[in-house]
Amino acid sequence: MLEPQKKEEEKMIRINGMDQVLSLLQTADPAFRQSLIKRISAREPELARVLVRELALRT
Repeated sequence: MLEPQKKEEEKMIRINGMDQVLSLLQTADPAFRQSLIKRISAREPELARVLVRELALRT
C-alpha cells in the first residue's frame, strides 16, 4: 500500500542539473572554476563550451 505514495513523492522532486552546475561554478573561486572547466573540457569539450557561454550570460 505504501508503494504508490512513495512513487508519488518521487515524481514531485525536480532537479535541473545544468542549473545546479552553473550555480556552483558561479559561486566558486575563479581558479577552482577554471580548473573544473579545464577538466570537463578534456572529456566533454562541447559541455565545457556551453558552461562557459552560460556563465558569461549570467554575469
